[in-house]
Amino acid sequence: DKEYPVVYHGAETPYVFYDLGAKATAEETALAQQMASYWYRHAAFGTPNGVHPRDVDSDAPAVHWPQFELSAEQRAYLRLDVASAGGVRPVQKPFRVASCAFMGEWLEKELAS
Repeated sequence: DKEYPVVYHGAETPYVFYDLGAKATAEETALAQQMASYWYRHAAFGTPNGVHPRDVDSDAPAVHWPQFELSAEQRAYLRLDVASAGGVRPVQKPFRVASCAFMGEWLEKELAS
C-alpha cells in the first residue's frame, strides 16, 4: 500500500538515535533530528515536549506532542513524517486503524479491568 508502507519493528531506531548513515536524504536527516529531540527531551525532562520551546539541535520550533487522553473523542496523535509527506504534525485520526484493531480491543479490556 503506497499510502501506508510497511514499517518493520525497530525501523525508528536509527531516527531516534540520529544515526541514519550516509544514504539518508536531507528530509530523512531532518526527521531524525526531530525524532531524536523528542526522545532526548522525554528522557531529560520527563516529557517529549521538554522544558525548551525549540529543538535541541535546531532552530526549528518543536511540534507539541499531544498528551494521551483516555477518551477517544479527545485523543490526538503525533504523526512523524518527512516534510514532503506532511512533516511532523498532530492528527486526530489514528494511523492504520484497521491494522490496530487487536491492540485497541486489548487496551479497552485493560482499561476496563
